[in-house]
Amino acid sequence: MTLKARIPSLRLVPQAALVAGAFLLLAGCGEKAEDRQIAAGLACLDSAQNENDAEVCLQKVDGLTSRKSYLIRCSANFIAQGFTGQRIADAFQKLKDNPGGSTTPTSAMMAYFVFAKNLPNHTADRTVENCTRSEVKGLIQLATTAKLATFVANPGGGILAGTNLDPASGNFDAGAIQAQLNNLANGGATPQQLTEIGNIATTAQSAYCTAGSTFKDQDVCSKLDAAITAGGGNPSAIATALLDLLTP
Repeated sequence: MTLKARIPSLRLVPQAALVAGAFLLLAGCGEKAEDRQIAAGLACLDSAQNENDAEVCLQKVDGLTSRKSYLIRCSANFIAQGFTGQRIADAFQKLKDNPGGSTTPTSAMMAYFVFAKNLPNHTADRTVENCTRSEVKGLIQLATTAKLATFVANPGGGILAGTNLDPASGNFDAGAIQAQLNNLANGGATPQQLTEIGNIATTAQSAYCTAGSTFKDQDVCSKLDAAITAGGGNPSAIATALLDLLTP
């Protein structure tokens, strides 16, 4: 399976100029040691299938601090958590669709982004850090979505592998993520959890909802924009507003 099939390229998710784009960035690399490490990291990603492969790819760029090295780390994080190009394409299709009933489009999308595996080098927080340092907007969008979805899925922390909130096992349960959102909206969140959700929402709004973004007029941005406005800069208030908006 090629790298383009594992992580979404411009062909699958127009907003995400992901690892495939790195080959263009690296065209014409010389023979410096860092260039060789980056090339080795990209080659590693192209055949990576699971978390063990992703760990090897991280080792290829150990010690590097360039944007390209963080792009490799960020992509390895997603591969380790079981992401494929098809999974992300399906997630964004859910955002475009209107499931109706008891599930919002944003909730349906979030179900695909839960990081269920307990992997210290591939947490949602680590992924946001690596993707942000890559400076690739599409990667930052994916990472902030994963962080929000993962926190909502299990705000207390722990392992979700094998549950109905584990997309890596093929369980893209929009109903389960919606139930979590409903619980948080109805008094199930601590003040600290509300603050965390508000902070993540603020980061996500900056990543998704700027002028010219493809997502600007979609459900995710209408809700994030409204929550940010209602919250008036207070993370807890932003979270409360967002959770209310994500509850049908």
